[in-house]
Amino acid sequence: MSPFSVRGSALVAVVLATLTATGAGGCASGSGDGGGRSVARDEPTGQGESMERAFRVHGTTLDVTARWGEGAVRLVLTAPSGRRIDRDTDTGDVTGEVGPTFESLHVRAPEPGTWTAALHGDRVTPDGEQARIVVRQGASVADGPTARLTQELTGRTVVVDGSRSSGSGGEIARYVWEFGDGATSERERVSHTYRRPGTYRVSLAVQDERGRWGVVTAPSVLEVR
Repeated sequence: MSPFSVRGSALVAVVLATLTATGAGGCASGSGDGGGRSVARDEPTGQGESMERAFRVHGTTLDVTARWGEGAVRLVLTAPSGRRIDRDTDTGDVTGEVGPTFESLHVRAPEPGTWTAALHGDRVTPDGEQARIVVRQGASVADGPTARLTQELTGRTVVVDGSRSSGSGGEIARYVWEFGDGATSERERVSHTYRRPGTYRVSLAVQDERGRWGVVTAPSVLEVR
């Protein structure tokens, strides 16, 4: 399994994988499309399988989102030290959101080095379930731009605004929003409607004219009913 590099904090690493259901004790099978990189697999977990992807981290924040169509899939991160992070991790540096067809994990000040993201198909359809993993990290450049956001939720629609973000010696050239359910946008100010109830956390990455990145995660989660 060859690692891939995650640069900046934009949506720069996307992995597509198919989690295939198996019988108890059966062999896991799967296919993937990671820009020509192979997707490794582990032994089956219950009625499904696990797939892992390695990536290098060198930034100040780490955001990983998995999204799938149906069934039950679990996201697990493993740090270079062997630390395991999942939806049950209860520490000050980790937050996350879980919905019917997505899961996000956010890590502040992640360990530098090679991480792995694993998808565990706890319950998937017999024909397989295609899953999408998006990995982002905040740049470690100290003099990069500063990302700032505001958010206002009405019903299931949130309005977010990144216009208060500022560059350091340059204007903001790009905005990348992540809404916690797998949806994204590249507009400065935008509204997004959640399809399902749940708990979501918004994050914003901004890029200045010199190609430097800054990232911020909303301090409060959105409770969508």
